[in-house]
Amino acid sequence: LQALVQSVFDFYARFEGLERIRADRGQFAALAKFLDTEQSNRRAMLRHALAPRKPGKSAMALAMAVLDVAFYRSLLADGLAHAKAVQATADLLRKLLLDEPAATPRAAVGRKP
Repeated sequence: LQALVQSVFDFYARFEGLERIRADRGQFAALAKFLDTEQSNRRAMLRHALAPRKPGKSAMALAMAVLDVAFYRSLLADGLAHAKAVQATADLLRKLLLDEPAATPRAAVGRKP
């Protein structure tokens, strides 16, 4: 997962206009195809990084959101350096996708029965 996040975030760092061109997705077929391919490739790389595990639909959706350029830019805007954003995101994905589910729902922690 570390290498995956590093690769994806390095791509985002080199392609600073990605968020802006998304807005024009519907106006240009070639742009829509590029963006669809980028998302498909990101999903395939995530599945490859997790093999042989096969996370559920919700976990994959959350992981894809965390690997999105908007998430990356938000981390940078909040003051994280690129390397720290990579590490924090890889740690989050490991927790989300590889750890056992919590035995007690977070909302129930600290409540009396």
